[in-house]
Amino acid sequence: MNNGIVYLSVLLFVIACIYPLQAASVPPIAGFSYEVNDYDITVNGSLSYDPDGFITNYTWDFGDGSIAYGMEANHTYASEGIYEVSLTVKDDEGMMNSTSHTIFIDVTPPFTTYVPVPTPNGKNGWYVSNVEIELSAIDNISGIKSTYYRIDGNNWSAYTEPFILTGEGEHLLEYYSIDVSGNAEMVKGVEIKIDKTAPHTIFNISTQAENGWYNKVVDVVLMPSDNISGVNKTFYRIDGGEWKEYAGNISVGEGIHNFQYFSVDFAGNSEMPKQQEIKIDMTPPEAKIYPDEGIYLFGRKLISSDTAIIIGNITVRAECSDNMAGVKLVEFYLDNSLRKVDDEAPYEWEWNEFSIGQHEIKVVVYDAAGNEATGRQDVFIINMKY
Repeated sequence: MNNGIVYLSVLLFVIACIYPLQAASVPPIAGFSYEVNDYDITVNGSLSYDPDGFITNYTWDFGDGSIAYGMEANHTYASEGIYEVSLTVKDDEGMMNSTSHTIFIDVTPPFTTYVPVPTPNGKNGWYVSNVEIELSAIDNISGIKSTYYRIDGNNWSAYTEPFILTGEGEHLLEYYSIDVSGNAEMVKGVEIKIDKTAPHTIFNISTQAENGWYNKVVDVVLMPSDNISGVNKTFYRIDGGEWKEYAGNISVGEGIHNFQYFSVDFAGNSEMPKQQEIKIDMTPPEAKIYPDEGIYLFGRKLISSDTAIIIGNITVRAECSDNMAGVKLVEFYLDNSLRKVDDEAPYEWEWNEFSIGQHEIKVVVYDAAGNEATGRQDVFIINMKY
């Protein structure tokens, strides 16, 4: 029994020496790198290996029906698209393994559009409000990687979401996109014009007023200004009449007038109508002097006559009126010598000095506009008062 066991052990040892146990086979590892240049792709399977042997075959499938062999291969695609490139490797024991990569044949840059929100809401391509800047980019192959923009030549910024442009003036928005394949779009530009401010119009009359009144026809000059889009038109009307377009100096005659005016800029902003009162009085006041022809005794008229004869003191009176600007003051003269200035009715001067002989009394009446009228009377007076 013991001899049998020994014999069997020796036999097994001899067999083991002649036929050593073999380990189980391991499949190869497939791996590759690639470079894409326009429509061309270069693949390299050097990342593949076999842990227990060596690779005997490299088979490439470029995803468009084309097959190639070898550790390295080149291929040119006929058109843009998304392709699945796969590599299958076989080792010396006939075992195989595969791997694949998705590649983009993308030679077309993306396309970016500017979407104005709102659309120009003024006139002549102008906005009269803030503008929301929204950019929309598309790329049909590899997709959008980044979109960039800048305003008025400043630094480029990455676009992530719509933003508000508030500054008035004429702006240049530039923008472009880059896709995942690295294709860069040509820079695009669009002009964005914003004018939110109405024009400003200045009213002017070159003639100087007196007490707020003019005593001759005046020329009204309107001077509009707008620092952004510029003045398009200016309008005016007088005393609630029809609005007219301003084309130059406007002549305004006698009366108390309500002059209204406003301007509109090229963006469509309209100035609130302004108004100015223009008071013009070109008619002299009425002036009449008392005493007139007659015989007077201590200021009392006794009878009418062809001349004025005064005995004793007398009150010289200006009987005057003015229907527009109103009487401002009256000057009393004796023989062209000013004796009194009176600015309140009744307009009177008490002549009570010693006087004998022929004299001229005169009143000069001024209205508030500067018009004047004169009243004269030659008198013979006997006044013995010292």
